[in-house]
Amino acid sequence: MNLPFPLIHYYHRNAWINDPNGLIFIDGVYHLFYQLNPSGTRWNSIHWGHSVSGDLKNWSVLPPVLKPEEILGEPFSGTAIQTTDGLYALYTRSLPSGFQEQYLAKYSEKTNSFLDLPKGPHIPNPELKDFRDPCIWNDGEFNCVVSGGNQLLFYRYIRGIDAEKKTESFVGGSWELASTLSLPFEDAIAECPLICSFPLLGGESHDVLIISLNRPETVSSANVLYQIGRLKGASFHPDEPDRWIPLDYGHDFYAPQVWKDTPAGGIVLLGWMNNWAYADRFGSLRWSGAFSVPRKLELVVQDGEAMLLQHPCAPVEESEAAMECIPDNWKWTMNGETAMSARYLWSSKRINRLSLEINDEANRSVCFELIVKDDRINLEIRRSPTVLPLKTGIDRTEVFGRRTRSSDVEVMVIVDFCSVELFVDGGRYVVTELTPWESDSRTCVTRYCADSKGGVRCALSPMSPLVMDFTE
Repeated sequence: MNLPFPLIHYYHRNAWINDPNGLIFIDGVYHLFYQLNPSGTRWNSIHWGHSVSGDLKNWSVLPPVLKPEEILGEPFSGTAIQTTDGLYALYTRSLPSGFQEQYLAKYSEKTNSFLDLPKGPHIPNPELKDFRDPCIWNDGEFNCVVSGGNQLLFYRYIRGIDAEKKTESFVGGSWELASTLSLPFEDAIAECPLICSFPLLGGESHDVLIISLNRPETVSSANVLYQIGRLKGASFHPDEPDRWIPLDYGHDFYAPQVWKDTPAGGIVLLGWMNNWAYADRFGSLRWSGAFSVPRKLELVVQDGEAMLLQHPCAPVEESEAAMECIPDNWKWTMNGETAMSARYLWSSKRINRLSLEINDEANRSVCFELIVKDDRINLEIRRSPTVLPLKTGIDRTEVFGRRTRSSDVEVMVIVDFCSVELFVDGGRYVVTELTPWESDSRTCVTRYCADSKGGVRCALSPMSPLVMDFTE
């Protein structure tokens, strides 16, 4: 396939990318590390790629910072943390045998790469088949969580010989298993655990645990889930142990990580737009894999319930056109050089059904139909059979939860040449779907039925492409 390049989504030219790793904001610079095969557009020979940006729009692509090694194998996913002693990465090494262990590495400005600390592995494998994707944080002490297949393992760091120096280094210390959290997903492998802490109204803080479910034998949706609870040292205590909430209801959002304490909006989330059920089955000769638009994460309480909202930020935050009334069967198009965002607003008292169909000149299409009934939002997604290289279509209905707002319904859709992202009800419900079509044109058709008292309003805005500098 010879797909057009994404315009507003991060990708890597002539390479494969998957999970974002070690997102960190330091001294006004966003650092993006990620899983990268720099030698081809299929998953193989994994490195840690590295890019930097001052605004999430202009990116300088730098040389890889971690590489495969003959004995230690490939550097899989992990996270980064800035300490008073420098920038560290805690990540997985997958040995040639497939055995997985966790390593600590310190960033060297001299080599512009991470160098492993001595005496690794730093968190040995406790004889698990799947043992990867550590997430590290500092709440006064260093803690981390590692995926163990159908469980999560929480470790605390026991400081070593430099403890009295009050420097935040990892010299001479060790990691100790503190707790485990069993997961109820027998048909999936939990990957890429992520911990985020939020202040809530009234000064009370909450913590959020996010996981990604790998179901390689099934074309599944809603593969990223979260729980709200509280961290107590190196253990997580969910408010509702049996309740996991989808972070994205689409097929093509996975392995998110976050930048923290950013000027773009506090906590900013980025995920890989793909699905392991078919990620290796398609791609372009020029690129393979892209990341979502950055999304500001907000933890709020609505109707007595805590929940995450997602709001697209750069490059979507550019000035928006005025809202205008649009007729039924209204169409807009994009060609070549510009991605588009469209914000729709209507009253469910007058309109209870609206559909957005995105298609190309070869009649490939994905259609989102929103139905408001009994104070609930239902979403039906219909794909033409040629959208993805699969033997069967992907038609389904998702029933969202109870709406949080008044009778006004708000939807934002972001259309690039690789994907469609839908933000419903102020970002409470988000859907990400790939559109890997060779054509460089898209048409969006909006259909609805209204009474004589009102219709749908829309603000349509072009978006400037990301600037990607691959000169390094």
